[in-house]
Amino acid sequence: MQRAIVAAALLVGAALPSAQAQNWPGKTVRIVVPHTAAAPFDGELRAFAQALTQVFGQPFVMENRDGADGAIGAEACAKSAPDGYTLCATTSSVVSLNPAIYAKLPYDPVRDFAPIIHVGVLNSVIIANPSLAANSFRELLQLARANPDAVTFATMGNTSFGSLLLGWLKAKQGIAFYGVPYKNATQGMTATVAGEVQVTTYALGQIVPMLKSGKLKALAMVGGKRSGFLPDLPTLAEEGLDMPVPRNWIGMFAPTGVAKDVIGRVNSEVAKVIASPGFKDKFMLARGVEADEFTGGSADAFAAFLKTDREEYARIVSAIGLARR
Repeated sequence: MQRAIVAAALLVGAALPSAQAQNWPGKTVRIVVPHTAAAPFDGELRAFAQALTQVFGQPFVMENRDGADGAIGAEACAKSAPDGYTLCATTSSVVSLNPAIYAKLPYDPVRDFAPIIHVGVLNSVIIANPSLAANSFRELLQLARANPDAVTFATMGNTSFGSLLLGWLKAKQGIAFYGVPYKNATQGMTATVAGEVQVTTYALGQIVPMLKSGKLKALAMVGGKRSGFLPDLPTLAEEGLDMPVPRNWIGMFAPTGVAKDVIGRVNSEVAKVIASPGFKDKFMLARGVEADEFTGGSADAFAAFLKTDREEYARIVSAIGLARR
């Protein structure tokens, strides 16, 4: 009798996640985003939220929780109840780079986050104020080498590609820029247009009009391949940079413990949105976000990708000699 009771209890416990998924969602689902609403990929995430609202018949609401290099929003997501009513959407900087730089974080991305889906890669460009006396990345390096700590470069705190690039150039080539930290990429780009700083990085899609109007000039693509938006613009590798350039990806997560069926349903619907006609052109490519071989894949495939991604970021931080804080 006692064994039968224990077995029945185990069956009930095993059925709970499934029951959670069957009844989910029964109320508003929030999507915590540890980034500013001005982020280049914010529009894509809002399109996902709108699509999920239509599919599931309950509101999916974005909640931007910027600050502390994404740690504030990441902690809020990690410590939420694993009931499926809090999801997270963030980037490589929060999940892969922060742990390589900060010894103490209020969240552990491996322990606290369940990967849902990879939704794209943010393609960025090295851009400069038109007054800068360099028209290519090679010329930029020559200018900075001849004028140590004089060429100003807007970065977005410790966990931005700009910070890694400046650290790599100083450690590997002895080239020193003057880094100027800004709260987010939009502020850094605006400062570059205004001439407050000379160089920065920014998402490609949103700056094409400013490049065409002459308010900015492009020096190199950050990613591993040229873009259809600017096919004549070489990549950093083509310009001679020997630094490994990790992908600045965007992905969706849930707090660990959320039912796998819920994760599977969100994965399936978001993948459908990504594959839908016109979505990539309107909400991804126009904002500098592109799909790669991992975009729209399974949760397990995303988890496997993350392991490799974390290792790559850790190698770059180690090569720079950046001490964990």
